[in-house]
Amino acid sequence: MTDGDRTVPPSSSTRGPEEIRGHIEYLCDLWATNLYNDVEFREGLDEHAAVAIHTHAHHAARLASALLELDGRVAGIALMPTVRLIFECGITCAWLLTTPDAGRTLLRDGAKMRKIAIEDLVRQGGEAGPGKAQAERAFDVLQHELEGTPVATMQGRCLSLKDGDHLHTLYRALSNESHAGLGITDLYVIEDERSAIGMSFEPDPVDSSRDSGLAIAAGLLFLAINADTQARKEPSWLPKLEQVARGLGVPLEIVRADGSTA
Repeated sequence: MTDGDRTVPPSSSTRGPEEIRGHIEYLCDLWATNLYNDVEFREGLDEHAAVAIHTHAHHAARLASALLELDGRVAGIALMPTVRLIFECGITCAWLLTTPDAGRTLLRDGAKMRKIAIEDLVRQGGEAGPGKAQAERAFDVLQHELEGTPVATMQGRCLSLKDGDHLHTLYRALSNESHAGLGITDLYVIEDERSAIGMSFEPDPVDSSRDSGLAIAAGLLFLAINADTQARKEPSWLPKLEQVARGLGVPLEIVRADGSTA
């Protein structure tokens, strides 16, 4: 696989962490330049998908800004939950752009989860408010219209894109380092023959996660902003994004699993 085939920047001695940071900073600054202007999306793009792409790209940019603040102040492994959410936003933006009915599927699945959450709240004595009826109406309508369309899991979103198996494997690795569980315990425990239980606590373990975390964040932030740009009626940022793509070693085209492009 060549560098240009990858969604995540490849390991390379010519792309150190400071260069990757520079690309993240540039993308965050670029996003901020158009933050409060009206956005007009291209014809034929479902309005639900357009709104979801824009909001997820914005969230990715906000998260990336926070990541830059955290970088250098905490261990690289502590960056992983933020990197994981940037990953989710980038993949979701690309999936929304390339998949028919993805916007409505996202809305349906979200309405279902909101409906369940409100029902749980009511069972515990809380007030439903207007949100319950709204969620029920949206879910019922979309469930009927999208009959047979599966739930849009992160695995499904990854697999809808080129190199989806690799993307999903990477997502699972990020999840292992982001959720409470054995993965977190393993980070801070080392074998120790002197210990009665054969192991001891290591508060400052050897950590090689920073470089890979920044690279993943850069690649998926780029994917999110690139998807938003390609969704617009006038994708004026494409020349600037093409330069960033060359710098990161990632493609400008967003490619589906079947090889077609958005």
